[in-house]
Amino acid sequence: MNEKQAERRKEILAVALQAFRERGYDKTSMDDVVEATGLSKGTIYWYFKNKQELFFALMEYVINQFFEDFETVFSTALEMTPTAAIVALFETCDAMLDTNPKIANFTLDFMLQALHYPEMRQQYAGYYARYIEELASIIQRGVDTDEFLQVDAHAVSVVLIGLLDGIMLQALISDEIDLEWRWQRRKILDVAKTLFLNGLGKGSIPDGQ
Repeated sequence: MNEKQAERRKEILAVALQAFRERGYDKTSMDDVVEATGLSKGTIYWYFKNKQELFFALMEYVINQFFEDFETVFSTALEMTPTAAIVALFETCDAMLDTNPKIANFTLDFMLQALHYPEMRQQYAGYYARYIEELASIIQRGVDTDEFLQVDAHAVSVVLIGLLDGIMLQALISDEIDLEWRWQRRKILDVAKTLFLNGLGKGSIPDGQ
């Protein structure tokens, strides 16, 4: 695939993403994608032979974008204390939700579809494995430097990912959560960060963190 074709493929993915985001996987057809892109059906099928292949490509496209900022934190983690790196992850999550409050809508659709397609499930699991390892290296460094308690770094990483995933999923329906108390993303992330780090650390979080 040459540079022009790669760019066209990326353009198709960007438009298809919006179509799937609005309708969901089950209600989006290849004809919908054809109509949304304004391209011929033959052109779309030249790049993607069916809806499953398109959705699989979208999963890779979105997750790469989704974790781009997290990758920045991971790549600079050694320049920070482990506590500062964890704080940076929470701040990154907050920034992502600020830009796109419903970002988990598409990743949830990915996970549901991955249950039915072994290849997609393997790919999705691979992303989780990668980020569990990245987080575990940060946690383990905190353990080794006596900043964190003696814990299983991988288990703690899974807990942290689950915590952030859960907050992002709740953000999908935050406007419909009917309580006198108001669901506030930033406040919830701050509380989660404080509880997580205070539970993991040997002392309280430093001021300003």
